Amino acid sequence: IGILAGFGRARRLVLAMTTFLVVFGIVLLVAGLIAVVQEQPYAVYYPLLLGGFVLAAVCGVNLPVIKRRYDELEIRRMTSIDTMRG
Repeated sequence: IGILAGFGRARRLVLAMTTFLVVFGIVLLVAGLIAVVQEQPYAVYYPLLLGGFVLAAVCGVNLPVIKRRYDELEIRRMTSIDTMRG
């Protein structure tokens, strides 16, 4: 995701994957909370909570940054095309 976004390639794929990972992280958090409420062992709920928190936090924070990067690259491309024509 980072390499593709950095080069400005595969916008639709990168944004879809990042959004999926945020949603998957939230699902893991909910599953972890359900496991805690059901008094499951630590080895059951901890990986769910940890993985869910990391995915939701990291991808959730980076999603607007990735969108902005693609928008900046698009503006740069359009400016370059306009400069060549004019």
